[in-house]
Amino acid sequence: MGYTAKLSERLALVATIDPDQRGAGSVNTDVIDMAVHRRALAVILVGDIAATGTLDVTAFANTTNSTSGGTAITSKSLAADTFSETGDSAKQALIEVTAEEVAAAVDGGRYLFFTATVANANVDYAVGVLAGDSRYLAADSNLASVAEIVS
Repeated sequence: MGYTAKLSERLALVATIDPDQRGAGSVNTDVIDMAVHRRALAVILVGDIAATGTLDVTAFANTTNSTSGGTAITSKSLAADTFSETGDSAKQALIEVTAEEVAAAVDGGRYLFFTATVANANVDYAVGVLAGDSRYLAADSNLASVAEIVS
């Protein structure tokens, strides 16, 4: 039986929005270079949602390594009603994006980021983005803030 790479060797934590309670407004993840990774998976974790709060998460493609500007990637967002009001507390969602989808969204698109937008009232949430099918060993691409990998 041959060696099978561990998930911690095949996936890298490449972008986050750290867990916190946030009021109305938008927050962006780190930017992901999709020339290095073929796939990215955003994991959205939602805690408490205030009575009128909503959370929308959208994937954006960009031609520069920046969260300024960018083009929303078609069909790569969670509608605000996915996480709205207290009935949707303590739920999760996933958004997967390929390098091809980033390139197709904007001519010359190479970079990916996610934007989470809270409307109306507070929402506790976090977003972590895992990259895989990487051109290089994925674990080498982890954010500098990853404190430890136990596998």
